[in-house]
Amino acid sequence: MRKIILTLDSSQMGGIETHVLTLAAHLSDEGYNVEVWFIKQYQGNLLYQFLDEHKIGYRFCDSVKGYWQQLWRNRHSIILHTHGYKAGIMGRVFARSMKIPVLSTFHSGDVGTGKLRFYTWLDQFTATLGERIAVSQPIKEMLPKGTKMIPNFINVAEPRVKTNALQPLRVAFVGRLSKEKGPDQFCKMAADWHSDKPVEFVVYGDGPERTRLLEEFSETVRFKGHVNMQEHWQDVDALCISSRYEGLPYVALEAMALGIPVVSFAVGGIGDLISEPSLGWLVEAGNIAKLKQALTQWYDLSDCDKTSLSHNVREKIRNQYSTAALVPSIEAIYQSYNHGECNE
Repeated sequence: MRKIILTLDSSQMGGIETHVLTLAAHLSDEGYNVEVWFIKQYQGNLLYQFLDEHKIGYRFCDSVKGYWQQLWRNRHSIILHTHGYKAGIMGRVFARSMKIPVLSTFHSGDVGTGKLRFYTWLDQFTATLGERIAVSQPIKEMLPKGTKMIPNFINVAEPRVKTNALQPLRVAFVGRLSKEKGPDQFCKMAADWHSDKPVEFVVYGDGPERTRLLEEFSETVRFKGHVNMQEHWQDVDALCISSRYEGLPYVALEAMALGIPVVSFAVGGIGDLISEPSLGWLVEAGNIAKLKQALTQWYDLSDCDKTSLSHNVREKIRNQYSTAALVPSIEAIYQSYNHGECNE
């Protein structure tokens, strides 16, 4: 069996990074020889620490030339699995020229603007150079025929226990503070919240919109910055996703796996997660009034109904979005390379 190389360009912990860590840890536990390659090293990236904790090997290529050289030296013994457009575009072109089996997972449904729009186009244009996985149906529809749809997945942990049940209910935004993630829409909803329903609105994350949001909304929203959410989920009662674009957000999987309900705009693959009313709230994208209304409905649930909802969302993840349910489909692709079923 060839060594599996998971490769990405990563500056901080996010959805793609969580996906790669979860996949690498599962493959390692199943006895696969797996390693993570980074196009470039960035200071303070928590993914390095998490890989160390799981005893998963990794290396830094440090440049396009370094990426090429690493692939060339190992071309006869690896399967390349790329994540994100930078690693994907280069990885597919290089791997194809070296006859290295290559698989790419496409995570983002945001076509972007300017330079990002060009790279998104190039990512899709070069997609046929390897096997393809999309994490949501909308992303699959953007890619060439033959793309497989395998959603993001997660390990289902024990449900979170709130550290202080006497505190106000906490509604969280978790993610990068950038336009596509819609933190401004979350903050506008928080600023218009009814005072007779005590809720604490908290933003976890950092990004280019942080300064502007702090100036405008610091009196109604708490900004925690970039943190390790594993240390904070126990304080969250509901997750609010106010994105303008999404694939299948890992934060929704993480929250639901812990029994935390999600109130979200209907973007990307979130509709597959919240496929019925007993699993959360899905409202028209961009409609802040409807988002606030859905949160009010959640707030007004009885304790018994909140407990039932928590159970429902955990079972949804366990049955349909766990590593045990989905990673075997990726393993089957790896195995097909070793048995010559896919072109090299």
